Amino acid sequence: MPRGVFPHKKGRRIPVEVCLLRHRKIDSNGCWIWTGSTSRHNGKITYGRIRIDYRNHGVHRVSYELYRGTIPSGLTIDHLCRQTLCFNPDHLEAVSLRENILRGNGIAARSVKKTHCKYGHPFSKENTKIRTSTTHRLCIECERNFKRAYRERLLRARTLAS
Repeated sequence: MPRGVFPHKKGRRIPVEVCLLRHRKIDSNGCWIWTGSTSRHNGKITYGRIRIDYRNHGVHRVSYELYRGTIPSGLTIDHLCRQTLCFNPDHLEAVSLRENILRGNGIAARSVKKTHCKYGHPFSKENTKIRTSTTHRLCIECERNFKRAYRERLLRARTLAS
């Protein structure tokens, strides 16, 4: 974790904990919302940022290390409250990157949560094939139907040509 001092604009150095609490607004869910500097991705505010010893750090990571201990190697911090500006240590958990992604609402998480293909066939062990190059799930029934329709189109095209 960073040393524990925050280089202030006026040259004063204050403890990290004091700085965190200065920029804290508590909402109705108990989230500690960061009101200081933030990072942006595609114009959207993503995470709180704090400058410690002349380096930028994620506020949620600093808070976790300050109140809960070091972040284990290979793990990332997940916001259990789904609020990325929250730095309440009770709302933070160290998990693997895969677990963090699957808990979210991104494309990968939504895809894994699907139980049926877009035509209504279940993603069961017997009816699912994993494409090794992309690790996408394929519905075997839909693939059979697609191949059958393709063969029929080819057959029709050959009969029309002759």
